[in-house]
Amino acid sequence: MNFSQLGLDEAQLRAGVLQAGIVVGAGERVLEITADYARNRVQFGKPIGSYQAVQYLVTDIAVDLHLARLLALHQDWPFDLIYERYSLWSTAGVRAARRLKVPVVVEVNAPLVSEQAAFRALILTEDARAIEAEVFRTADALAVVSDELVPYVLARGAEPDRVEVIRNAVDTARFTPQVRPAQVPGIPEGAFVVGFSGSLKAWHGLDMLLPAFRSLRDRLPRAQLLVVGEGPLKAWVEGYAAGAGLTEAVTLTGWVGHADLPALLARMDVATA
Repeated sequence: MNFSQLGLDEAQLRAGVLQAGIVVGAGERVLEITADYARNRVQFGKPIGSYQAVQYLVTDIAVDLHLARLLALHQDWPFDLIYERYSLWSTAGVRAARRLKVPVVVEVNAPLVSEQAAFRALILTEDARAIEAEVFRTADALAVVSDELVPYVLARGAEPDRVEVIRNAVDTARFTPQVRPAQVPGIPEGAFVVGFSGSLKAWHGLDMLLPAFRSLRDRLPRAQLLVVGEGPLKAWVEGYAAGAGLTEAVTLTGWVGHADLPALLARMDVATA
């Protein structure tokens, strides 16, 4: 065995990794400068970073850098598998896996392209759909969190035998029927409680929950609504409750610690999310 050659090969590998790290580090600095410029440069009365076309370009740079980082890391610390949570505009995981010839598992938590179009704004729609299709088509496995997501990923190129439903997990030692319900200020003892737990965002259906709760109050005047979470729709929820005369019937906790959730969920007679 030629130990001197082995030492030379190792030195060359280390030098290559070092050079790759320098390039990635420089690229990340450029990205930081670009993102800062997009946040502070104002055009037509608002930062240019608020325009989705600019966001797409910056995101594209970030994805390329993420891919480069994965390739550099693999040279120094080879890995056997890539696990990526699917995000809008990102192909870094599946492309790195093809380059490195390792399997990739992609976790899919939501129909992101559809959500973006319905609840925010989506430009470059065909590009977004093409990226989503590439991810779903080329991943070795897709882990989706609900049955409802299965037809979504299949319609966008996923192979049926590569799709597995793996539901969001829960600590069954902590979330059990034996947990004592929380005493929540503002909610009378013995009141029937409809609950919501999650972020207060448009796609979580609060615009349907509040009118439904108002209708429930016509039949159950003592019913209470317990909203556990925080988010951009908090003011809307508070405003709706005030306008509908439900202020005394709606309780918002804001963000709570994970350890406090079991007792709050136990206080709900009906839970939504």
